[in-house]
Amino acid sequence: QSSSATAFVNIRKAAEEGKTIPEGWALDASGNPTTDPAAAMKGAMLAFGGQRGANIALMVEVLAAGLSGANWSLDAPWFSGGPDSPGTGLFVLAIEP
Repeated sequence: QSSSATAFVNIRKAAEEGKTIPEGWALDASGNPTTDPAAAMKGAMLAFGGQRGANIALMVEVLAAGLSGANWSLDAPWFSGGPDSPGTGLFVLAIEP
């Protein structure tokens, strides 16, 4: 599950087209909110839903990386960084009501 406000490819596309991105999508490298996609790609993407979304993102990180043995997001290489795999993991939780 993606827990960011948008997909990284949307930010990259906006940068390629010279467009701005909506507020609430990303932070620049200094941690300030930004609408500049180039600055966003050097910073961090924000989670959807504010603090609640950030907590869901943390839970997803613990389940998908911590339990599966995959890379933590901070340790994974960039998707645009060449042929290296980001080493992502998968965790499936099925609940029968």
